Amino acid sequence: MSILDYAAQHRLRNMIYELNAEERKQLKNIHMCGVGVRADSEVVYVLSNGHEAKIHGTVRCKNTFACPVCASIEMEKYRARIQSAIECLHKDYFGFMVSFAIPHFNFMSCREVMDILYDTFSYFRRKSYKRSHGHVYRDFNQVVPVKHHVRVCEQTHGKHGWHHHFHCIFWIPRGLQDEAVKWEQRLNDFWLKIARSRTLKYWQAHKLHQNILEIDGSYDKVLDRLFKEKEHHQGVVFSKDDDGNLLEADSADYISGWGADRELTGNYHKEASHEGHRTPYQILDDAAHDKKSAELYLEFCLAVTKKPVHHRVDFSQTGICKMVEEWQKVHGKESKNIQKKRTDTGTPTRWQIVAYFSKENWFDLCCLDRYVPVISNIMYLAAKHVYLLGDYLSSIGITLPSFIPSRYDEVEKLYNSLAS
Repeated sequence: MSILDYAAQHRLRNMIYELNAEERKQLKNIHMCGVGVRADSEVVYVLSNGHEAKIHGTVRCKNTFACPVCASIEMEKYRARIQSAIECLHKDYFGFMVSFAIPHFNFMSCREVMDILYDTFSYFRRKSYKRSHGHVYRDFNQVVPVKHHVRVCEQTHGKHGWHHHFHCIFWIPRGLQDEAVKWEQRLNDFWLKIARSRTLKYWQAHKLHQNILEIDGSYDKVLDRLFKEKEHHQGVVFSKDDDGNLLEADSADYISGWGADRELTGNYHKEASHEGHRTPYQILDDAAHDKKSAELYLEFCLAVTKKPVHHRVDFSQTGICKMVEEWQKVHGKESKNIQKKRTDTGTPTRWQIVAYFSKENWFDLCCLDRYVPVISNIMYLAAKHVYLLGDYLSSIGITLPSFIPSRYDEVEKLYNSLAS
């Protein structure tokens, strides 16, 4: 876990504190993430293996969109599962990445763009279609059957406003990848057709942006302009090499060595690929000195926590969840039995508790104006110079609680069984 994640989380807590009561209530879980202490723990532990440090025992919101710390933890779990899926399906299926995006204007809010994107994808893949013909994805699926897929939602913000988009890995039977390429343009046209109809229906149902009628006279004219401007990153795009061949998800050259699993689950340290665009976490960094960026990130937080809540990673509905779990068990890669990291000598690392805080002490620490440098120093000393940690905590006025042996045994056993 990077100290940058904790620093960004602390900045977000301070931003949420300035919202009104109703908005703070909506973001309560994110606001208290990392501050509250779990009921089954009662104490917050700092653990070290001699190389790095971890914090255990705090309440987590598990919001994979807005919370930097939880997104880092949860998306790493999803990365491992996607990597397992790629390895598991490699023998019989060809996996390739497809990007889905809809046109957008800067007058559309974060939540509006998100709702339309999810709605469009739902209609794009809908099996029951009123018309007996004309459903291009269904026709494509009959010729090039998509056996499994994983979908991840990403967001950036640029001059045209919020740009939500999906990255998917589609697995098709091997030998059909050349046939799949032939369908790209038809799928793109079909996607844009549905995106246009769902956008229009959403605007009319929610009576949105009546001012655009004054600009162009009708929704249709706005949509005509919106769906013709290619710089809005619209449509369906297959990931291909310079020769036009589909890039396989487990290829060593995939996304310039970044890897399909990390491309789908890149988090805090991933930068926007389009010039002039920023990821939400880049916006959160800028919020430290830019009020407009702070307002933009809070809009994003409120959008991704509004009900119905959209999921960032759609893995459970793809038909491969159980298959991957069984494969992980056979190969010893399931989350509860991941292989431990080893030192240079080949000896498994051993997690040990090096500090522990009462609820009161931990809450006081989280509310300090100096939280970021203090938590940075604690993590550094715990990982590299544990013998200095006690003196440092005393120097900043933190008195450690009396030791709890039963809790010590419980947490040490837990972390000795988990991977770093």
